[in-house]
Amino acid sequence: MKIVLDNIVFGLQKSGGVSTLWYELLKRFEPFEKETYFLDYHEGNDNLYRKILIIPENHILNKNERGSILKFRYTNPKLSNFDAPFIFHSSYYRFCRNRNAINVTIVHDFTYEYYTRGFAKFVHSFQKGKAIKNSDGIICISENTKKDLLKFHPNTPLDKIRVIYNGVSSDYFPIDKTEPIGLYDERFKKLEDKKNVIFIGHRTKYKNFDVAVKTFAKLDNSYHFVIIGEPLKEEEQELVDKYISSNNYTVFSKLENTKVNVLYNYGFALLYPSSFEGFGIPVIEAMKTGLPVILHSNSSLPEVGGDAGVYVKNIHENDFYNAALQLLNDEYRSLVVAKGYVQSSKFSWDITIEKYIELYKELYNKRK
Repeated sequence: MKIVLDNIVFGLQKSGGVSTLWYELLKRFEPFEKETYFLDYHEGNDNLYRKILIIPENHILNKNERGSILKFRYTNPKLSNFDAPFIFHSSYYRFCRNRNAINVTIVHDFTYEYYTRGFAKFVHSFQKGKAIKNSDGIICISENTKKDLLKFHPNTPLDKIRVIYNGVSSDYFPIDKTEPIGLYDERFKKLEDKKNVIFIGHRTKYKNFDVAVKTFAKLDNSYHFVIIGEPLKEEEQELVDKYISSNNYTVFSKLENTKVNVLYNYGFALLYPSSFEGFGIPVIEAMKTGLPVILHSNSSLPEVGGDAGVYVKNIHENDFYNAALQLLNDEYRSLVVAKGYVQSSKFSWDITIEKYIELYKELYNKRK
């Protein structure tokens, strides 16, 4: 069974949930089988995960192809040399036009449909819709995403859809915290003897970074605000400086998983005020390390967080602040941590990828 995996997402983002999923998939194809091939793009070299993958050049189908990633993003490859059925699985809403291709699409979420307007929304939704329509198998990463899929694309045949949850990396686990956090990284010394409140990931509008900032501003000086992600943009810097003293927050960018694991382990809570998630990988990463997660009970988050999340009714700083105060109660905190360990154990990238490959085989056997 020939498989072509399209690495387009590595050229579109430097990090993020989609890149994480794709990296975990590719990692499990190492050493690469002789009939597994890749479409790869030089812009992907800046991606946090692509940097640590080694793909043999003889498995890259387009190694001599040149052009802007924007050109490839909105075009669908033909792969004319494949004259027998093969699996084509794109990391981000492309399909193969070869009649022998068995197309598989992962539907991650519908944030563009809910939260974006104008031309960007039109182009994204059009491309996603074309991929869904031309796919033989459609993977939704949560039941909530499946529900949204059927809302926006009601004519999608149910027998094409599979709900396959994302996993959680083995890079995240509880560590012995007898040593000061500064021993793991010089930059972490300022976090010692603080209750570190963490915000991680992209800061697009629906992630409600402003709510996280205003929540932290209500806490006293025994807390420290840890921002993990891209450097602050000018307007974000102005927001943070308006509410928080420069001594009470730190931004960490381009951190490898091992360092994020340390920050989770020494954290007080993960603030996750997102309005919408297709899955929410950081939720189970944090739970796996023993870090309580404060989040809203919307979209897929109750599926992922289960009964281990510290849920708030409204996405407002007062609600998140009151939830943070609850975690000062040792008995309650211990219960949340214990539930988090149980909940995170339900997710595994090994199981996720096994289900992907089962789907490949099922679709291939129908076609051959």
